[in-house]
Amino acid sequence: MILDRIENRELYENISPRIAKGLEYLAALSTEGFHEERIELEGKELFVLHQIYETVDASTQKYENHARYIDIQYIVEGSEIIRYADSAGLTVAAPYDETKDAGFFDLAPGTDCLMSAGDFAVFFPRDAHAPKIAAGGRSPVKKAVVKVLLD
Repeated sequence: MILDRIENRELYENISPRIAKGLEYLAALSTEGFHEERIELEGKELFVLHQIYETVDASTQKYENHARYIDIQYIVEGSEIIRYADSAGLTVAAPYDETKDAGFFDLAPGTDCLMSAGDFAVFFPRDAHAPKIAAGGRSPVKKAVVKVLLD
């Protein structure tokens, strides 16, 4: 897992060309005209999901992880907590579904990452993450999630 500010993206661009392209997209993103949509940067190999939602209480969340895609989660506006843990040893809540590229685990203690506008986190396949958790009280969030296909 990587957690940093978008202005430091150049530190991570050598991980892969797709990650570099995703981070560049996020760096240019504006709140103006932001709405929920899917944007394909390189078809199914690299795409972005624009999301708008209200954060929720941690008790309603589950950890998730993915096997085929890396997630780059970027806060465009607002703030939230994303809880992170290594998926090894977590209790399975719903087995991995290949069609959704997602498995779910019961929420357990982990590392709470407070994220606000300009912050991004990169989650690799072993990185279980529970997004959308309210930091204090419920609040609106605009987020872009870049999905990077693993080769």
